[in-house]
Amino acid sequence: MDQVEFQHAHHRQWIKELDFFQDEVKIFQNELVKVWQQHIQSFSIQEHVQEYRSILMKKLVHIDDFRHGILELERQMANGELEGIDVRHAQLAQDIEAFRQDFATLKDTFHRFVIRND
Repeated sequence: MDQVEFQHAHHRQWIKELDFFQDEVKIFQNELVKVWQQHIQSFSIQEHVQEYRSILMKKLVHIDDFRHGILELERQMANGELEGIDVRHAQLAQDIEAFRQDFATLKDTFHRFVIRND
């Protein structure tokens, strides 16, 4: 497998992973609605719900940015614009890994919040 095929395989894997993250964000948003409805009189919980909503919206923006970055790399590879592509691919891989770790932390804290307020 040459370098372009290897990177293309990574891109496909990343897109699937981003789809999964996006689905999880939608689930989290639905859980937030339930918490909000159950604690409509609690200002403190409402503040936390708003904070999580904001965080989740930012995660969706990051997911969208990653998709655009992947599509741009794919376009460049398809057009034979390979100069510097390894560096951009490596940077994107590093950014996605950081996102994975951050998302895992968010998921843990979010679930603790939902369980405490369910």
